[in-house]
Amino acid sequence: MMFLLLALIPALALAQTTADLTVTIDGVFDALDYDFDNEIARDELTKFFQTYDANHDNRISRADYTAAIDENFPNETHDPIITNAYRNLFDVLDNNKNGFIEPNDLDAVFRNADDNNNGVVTRAEFHKYFNEIFIFLVLG
Repeated sequence: MMFLLLALIPALALAQTTADLTVTIDGVFDALDYDFDNEIARDELTKFFQTYDANHDNRISRADYTAAIDENFPNETHDPIITNAYRNLFDVLDNNKNGFIEPNDLDAVFRNADDNNNGVVTRAEFHKYFNEIFIFLVLG
């Protein structure tokens, strides 16, 4: 599930319309909303992190991240634009810039996405946050 989220940016780069963008973000949101309550709670974010922490050291290295992307999205990683977007997304998610995605990095993503600080990320908050990331990655 985590890599559905991580695949969001390259998919957005390929989106041709606002409708495509909405469908892509909604699909990722739905994949992360394990209890189908139309909100993503912190424990739901933890679940997908644990899925991709390959050696259970409580962090995801760039190598683990790249291997998971290659495994889960083999057709997409042959395009240099998409490969670059994946690399840039890792750097965005690595909030403390130590070369790993760790729970505290995802805590920062969660806090930033939770606009009203109520402990959950709604669909609207999710859309807003990832639209901002997309603009940042594309425009620099």
